[in-house]
Amino acid sequence: MAGLDAIDEFESPWFSRALAGVLALVAIATVASLIPGPQWWLRIFDFVLEVLLYVCLIGGVLALWADRWRWKLIAGFTLFGSMLLALIWPYVVVAPNEIDLGKPEGAECFSLLTLNVLQENDQYDRTLDLIRERDPDMLLLTETNQVWLDRLMPVLERYPQRMAEPLDNTYGMIFATRLPVQRAQMPMDRIADLPTLYATVTIPNAGDFELIGLHPRPPKPGEDVETRNQNIIEAGAKTPDGLEEALAIGDFNDVPWSKTTEQFREMGNYGDPRAGRGTYPTFPSWAGKFGWPLDHIFVKGGLHVRNFAVLDDVGSDHRPLAADICMVPESSN
Repeated sequence: MAGLDAIDEFESPWFSRALAGVLALVAIATVASLIPGPQWWLRIFDFVLEVLLYVCLIGGVLALWADRWRWKLIAGFTLFGSMLLALIWPYVVVAPNEIDLGKPEGAECFSLLTLNVLQENDQYDRTLDLIRERDPDMLLLTETNQVWLDRLMPVLERYPQRMAEPLDNTYGMIFATRLPVQRAQMPMDRIADLPTLYATVTIPNAGDFELIGLHPRPPKPGEDVETRNQNIIEAGAKTPDGLEEALAIGDFNDVPWSKTTEQFREMGNYGDPRAGRGTYPTFPSWAGKFGWPLDHIFVKGGLHVRNFAVLDDVGSDHRPLAADICMVPESSN
């Protein structure tokens, strides 16, 4: 009898109305994400497209028990679910892989780790332990102020090449590597008050590549994304030394299926290791598979991704992102 009572609750008018309300919200968010423009209240919908797809899947199944508008609800969830699937299609696990993973024959590799530490996070030891355990050859940390720089110095001292721009506005940056660095700079965007990393780095016995480290401002109330979009697109369009091999990493405050990141990739001819393998969300750290992929690793030219992974929570609102990057010496090509 308890099971029948539960079915009766599903078949109540309130259940149908609740599903209709959810469908209306999905429709509004989906349509809003399709509207071009830098307004924060439009671009914020880009972030939740994957979550909305899950809502459509669940809503479509629950609509089978609706006593009112059953087929209209099923049709609505199916329609918008199909639209959402098309919008994020390259990052669905059944989509074709964009780039192959693995170490090409004769390649030399290095490990990297990137993390937005969350400036207000005071669990410094968890990040220290992560860096000690992973011992990456290259490290990019964002949201780092002077306190974070000081607290991390016991592990940063392991790296002969270091550059930092500690800031108290949540846009500080730390770069450290044991690879030889030919040149490196962190020019400040005086409008957005944030740095961008440009470096030319050598993989011993392989060759040089250019590195771009990004952490632009996100869409939020009172702050549209013209500056973020410009920062992302211009950073990848032309690297300082114009090398064919380039690596772009960091917290982009943008999802990979957005028009901005798509334009960044198209202009720079970057490949994404996630495409065809899933979204690999990194934010918020507690959300797991239902979060947003805001942290990125893109490669182009002769750079290859051997493997990559989103790591466990270390106290920040972002999860760390790690990868092994490889390059085949020109003489081996």
